[in-house]
Amino acid sequence: QSSNIPAMQTSNALASSSPVYTVCPRRKPGATSPVAGSAQVSITFELLKPYFNKPLTEAAEELGLSATAIKKACRKFGIPKWPFRT
Repeated sequence: QSSNIPAMQTSNALASSSPVYTVCPRRKPGATSPVAGSAQVSITFELLKPYFNKPLTEAAEELGLSATAIKKACRKFGIPKWPFRT
């Protein structure tokens, strides 16, 4: 599934001067092994910017991230609320 998300980069491959928020996937309750393909994902402002004209849930689905992870990243970047409809 991660192959259809070309804009995302793993944290060790990202070499940018802009702020980066790293998301670490969590295990499902009761799981004994990490989620398959669960590499850390780095989110930058530049990655999120093209999605500001979409609802948060749609952007999250297209990025393959949870809405909560995106909201936390936005707060780190100084964006108090998802920009769609503001």
